[in-house]
Amino acid sequence: MTIDDLKYSIRPILFDVKNEYAQYSMLGTSFGVSNNNEFYIITLKHVIGDVETTDICFSYGFKDKREFREFLPINEKSIFKMPSLEDDTDKYELIAFRVDKNSLKKDIFDDTSFIQLSNKTQEYSSYDYLLIMGFPAEVNGIEYDEKKIKNQRFIVSATWSKKAVMTNCHMININANNDLSSYSGLSGSPIFGIQKLSNTQSSAHLLGVMLRATKSSGTGYFLEAEGIKVLTDG
Repeated sequence: MTIDDLKYSIRPILFDVKNEYAQYSMLGTSFGVSNNNEFYIITLKHVIGDVETTDICFSYGFKDKREFREFLPINEKSIFKMPSLEDDTDKYELIAFRVDKNSLKKDIFDDTSFIQLSNKTQEYSSYDYLLIMGFPAEVNGIEYDEKKIKNQRFIVSATWSKKAVMTNCHMININANNDLSSYSGLSGSPIFGIQKLSNTQSSAHLLGVMLRATKSSGTGYFLEAEGIKVLTDG
């Protein structure tokens, strides 16, 4: 997949709040993966909170307006709890929502908006740079006066720093040269390792899921993609 293709795998998270002024609220990022011929939407437990699965909405994709306005049918939710020495362990819990293939609208479903999981083949430090793709809160949300959903993908570059104290987690240094004042909303974003193949071509590999980051520190943490494979292999 090219970097442009990868953009279509990410989706903002909409919550059906059944409000007469605006039907949805919006917070956080999710992304699609495929594994063992099944399709899943991945995010984090602390992004979803205690919202019922039936009130969480993920779009088919972002290639055209219809794909965005139509929501994927979800038939199962699984949680992967990562071992941690910290008290706030919910921040490191992945959630996978399985897509109900029998109920898909085949005319708008595009399997290229789901990242095919594979095994990591090289060290994190060997990538030329990393990319975080998500929907930060400050440029996304509900415009209540106009009853419209404001959505804008945002791509932030970073470099791998070191293995973190938390199990299966890594620390990254985020490029400060971006227009965001806060990284709120990027939790749940996929993180890709980019390897330059030539002056015009690069390869991208899914490394993990963004856990948290702060603009002031310039650092963030991600959970290894192996957790996604464990969660979706069952």
